[in-house]
Amino acid sequence: RDDFAGVRRGLHALARAGSPDPHHGHLMRYVNPVDGGWAMPTMATMIRLLPAGFATRACRSSASLVSIVVEGRGAVEAGGQRFDLAPHDVFVIPGWIPYTIEAAEELVVFSYSDRVAQEKLGFFREQRS
Repeated sequence: RDDFAGVRRGLHALARAGSPDPHHGHLMRYVNPVDGGWAMPTMATMIRLLPAGFATRACRSSASLVSIVVEGRGAVEAGGQRFDLAPHDVFVIPGWIPYTIEAAEELVVFSYSDRVAQEKLGFFREQRS
């Protein structure tokens, strides 16, 4: 049984519905079904799909981001360093470090961050290049 099948279907439906966001790709938030907010009170959880050949534009935020490659291959560039990505790789983007992600093949990345806590405190900021 593939418990990830529903998430994968949701990502592909999102991809069919329109072009990827230039900075995040096709990004789907995990939400609290009761209030529609973030799924956890202090942590933001999300998953993104980047089509093969797609490269995000640089962005940065005050939130620190921990990401895990679920499927596919690509590369991340952050803080002037480039790292190849493959399934099960984990990478961390510290707050306010610009980063880009590119997909050599269709790439699915799960991420979590402290964005929710920062939003509640009024500290969260994002800058898109």
